[in-house]
Amino acid sequence: MNTQEAIKVTESRQQETIDFKINNNQIEIQALVQNCAQFITPVWPLETFIACNPLHGFESMPFEEAIICSEALLKKSSDNERLKAVNLQMIKWCGAFLDAGQGTINLPHSEKGFYFGFLKLAPFDKQLHQNQKDLKDWLSALPESAELAIKRCLDDLHVTKGEHESFIKETFFHLPGWAGFVKWRSERKSDTDTESKPVNLTDFLAVRLIITRLLWPEAAQKKK
Repeated sequence: MNTQEAIKVTESRQQETIDFKINNNQIEIQALVQNCAQFITPVWPLETFIACNPLHGFESMPFEEAIICSEALLKKSSDNERLKAVNLQMIKWCGAFLDAGQGTINLPHSEKGFYFGFLKLAPFDKQLHQNQKDLKDWLSALPESAELAIKRCLDDLHVTKGEHESFIKETFFHLPGWAGFVKWRSERKSDTDTESKPVNLTDFLAVRLIITRLLWPEAAQKKK
């Protein structure tokens, strides 16, 4: 084997290692989201609203303990302006994507999924990047994989691996209605609107964490 061939073999092995790490990260994030999602109560749309157990995901616990755990996740800081700002932007984007035909125009790229559409349009949203070059550059450099975007945001927010699950659960419960609706949609396969505007909790979490990273970079340190 000559030098050139050896270089190609080395590069190929390095790429295989990179691909393995990326794939492994995606699998880990998917498993993490799935595990956290079991505590989210599905929320039906208003026209077909069905009452659900508000302690969904806590059924294995004694009732009193389930109440305490549920309240802990739902508890919000009413005086936290950063959290309010993140919630407001998340509601805006969810509403634009899941408007069910009320809007005068469809959100561009919505047929390719919530995260993909957000990824393409967020750089034009001044309310997110506030015209700051570093934030614009950060947005533009985000990966096309929602899982890898979640990983990057968790790293940038300085969420340790041991805190990933608790932080993601809390993130979902900041807007339990929207999270529950996304869960319901993602579990409902035979629906024209669902197919034309695909969304799942991984996309939802990725968008939420990106907005958090932009508007509330200290979110993970608020209790420290």
